[in-house]
Amino acid sequence: MWRKSGFFARILHDTPISLRESLAFMEKQRACSIYTVGSIAFIGGIYGIFNAVTQRDPLVLALRIAFLALLGAGSLVYFVTRKFNVAKYPIYAGLLLLIFTTFHDAGGITGLGLFFILPALPILYIAVGSRASSAFAVFAGLGMVARILYGHYPVTSVLNQPGAPLRMIVVVLFSTAVVILVFHRIDVLMAQLTQLVMTDWETGLSGRWKFREVLRNRFVRKTGTGLQESFSLVGFRIINYERVNAMEGPSRSDAVLQAVGSRLKGWREHVEITCRWHSSLFLTLLDTGDFLEVDSTCRDLLAVLSKPVDIDGRPVSLLCSVAVTRFPDDFEDPDGVDEAEKMVGHVLSTLDRHGNMPDELIFFNKKMHQAERYRYGLLESLVKADFDSGLSLQYQPKVRFADGTCAGAEVLMRWNHPILGSVSPVDFIPLAEESGSIRRLTRKMIRQVFLDLRSPEFLEALGSTPPIIAINLSVNDLTNQDLLPFLNRELKVSPIEPSWIEFEITEGVLLGDNPWIRINLENLLILGFRLAIDDFGTGYSSLSYLQRLMVHDLKIDQSFVRELSEGNAKANSSVIDAIVSMGKSLGLEITAEGVETEYQAAYLAERGCDLAQGWLYSKSLPFGDFVAYYKAHQAVLSGQ
Repeated sequence: MWRKSGFFARILHDTPISLRESLAFMEKQRACSIYTVGSIAFIGGIYGIFNAVTQRDPLVLALRIAFLALLGAGSLVYFVTRKFNVAKYPIYAGLLLLIFTTFHDAGGITGLGLFFILPALPILYIAVGSRASSAFAVFAGLGMVARILYGHYPVTSVLNQPGAPLRMIVVVLFSTAVVILVFHRIDVLMAQLTQLVMTDWETGLSGRWKFREVLRNRFVRKTGTGLQESFSLVGFRIINYERVNAMEGPSRSDAVLQAVGSRLKGWREHVEITCRWHSSLFLTLLDTGDFLEVDSTCRDLLAVLSKPVDIDGRPVSLLCSVAVTRFPDDFEDPDGVDEAEKMVGHVLSTLDRHGNMPDELIFFNKKMHQAERYRYGLLESLVKADFDSGLSLQYQPKVRFADGTCAGAEVLMRWNHPILGSVSPVDFIPLAEESGSIRRLTRKMIRQVFLDLRSPEFLEALGSTPPIIAINLSVNDLTNQDLLPFLNRELKVSPIEPSWIEFEITEGVLLGDNPWIRINLENLLILGFRLAIDDFGTGYSSLSYLQRLMVHDLKIDQSFVRELSEGNAKANSSVIDAIVSMGKSLGLEITAEGVETEYQAAYLAERGCDLAQGWLYSKSLPFGDFVAYYKAHQAVLSGQ
């Protein structure tokens, strides 16, 4: 197949975008070759003009000047436009003129000018390709042979020596044949290398590069009315591919990919091109953007792909998910930086959010994508954030039901983004845990809390019962082997009573299988710190672990408290009653979160809750304001 037509014409098969216009590397090589040939030819042309003037040959002089003019014009056009299709005509004409001039003067006064064209042909190949350079080589070779046989050389030409013409004819024919053979072999090599780039060798589908070029070209295709045609991009992912690879082995998983590739190649309805993007992800370009047509086509294709694959006589099940984005429906502004990359990003982000749902067809959602982009930008900012300047702490007071005194506070983080402003902890805390930044945040919090509790204003405000300051610890914190050494270092720098600090953990932490969780929790108790279970009732707890670990406090999640009202008190009263009853049987304090109404406070106090925090008592406060709140509510206890 590769020998029947020119390499550059067939390399993309039916794709309208040529390889030479798409590969930046080859474009640079072509530009380099044009400028190199032009520079050398210009120098040689000046020398040729000098010889023509010396020999008083007006025809050669005119031909040399015309050659330099054409070559210069072609090079200038290419430099300005970067379009070789425009610049090639004056360059071709100049080269033909140069060859004719060489024939006319029989290679100059020595006759060796006949060979000057041969060293330039390999460079010319890069600029004009195999066909044109081979044609020039044949034309130059036959022309030189004809000129040698014609005779009438300058007196000083080597061709006047006996036997020289025959030897030079042999050299010219041999050199021309070698040059053409080299061009052909380079052509074949380039075709094979490009085939590897253009095709996925495992499945036989198109490669990523070719698919990207076809997709980019799709954005510029117009209808008869001048409008861009609608189309769709579909992504297929084999969800259980990694499991198949691990359980069945690489050879069987490769066979699975080949089977999926065969199924996709056999599907022609609305399909323009299909590629294996990476691993177990395949992309298909459909020639329709109509929702019903896309939905029907994708569901049919999903049913075909999801059928088990027979490998060595044994069926291997496939779990697939499909994501779809449509143009122009999913583009508010189609004139973007790179629409093709944006469209692929739509599919990848949709699969990333919903890709573990087998046999599901998910259409791209603009609002969800915008939220995802917000999370992504926030995550990137969080990783690079300077927490020394952007992070601040707030203290939300805890109030004792029995006497209204301030029993302590929970420390909350606040992040002031340089562009977005204040970011809610609901947004950035999960991202911090996802990225691993939570350890930096926690250490910053602990260090600052220890410094605050050593400040003169706080020590001066201490009453008979020191407040308990609660700090949240994540799973990432508790699996860190350096947590206890860090706390010991901070206690030496800012010595406080560990019993003033209560570390809050969620119930799910107790079920973690990392041994460092248990080691760190037990050592926190040995150091004298308190432990509390946060958001109790929303997860799964090991009650035996609660008793063995000697937790000090259970915090009733605010979702239960929020539903308490005079109209539907029975909705969550049984859950709250059960938590309080269990906590009291284990000898634990009970704290209710999110208390916002007098009714909620009265109900919780009646049931036996010890502490409350929420906006009924106070919003979160900067440290200085919390100290003032603590002092004022200690005065209630002393009767001042």
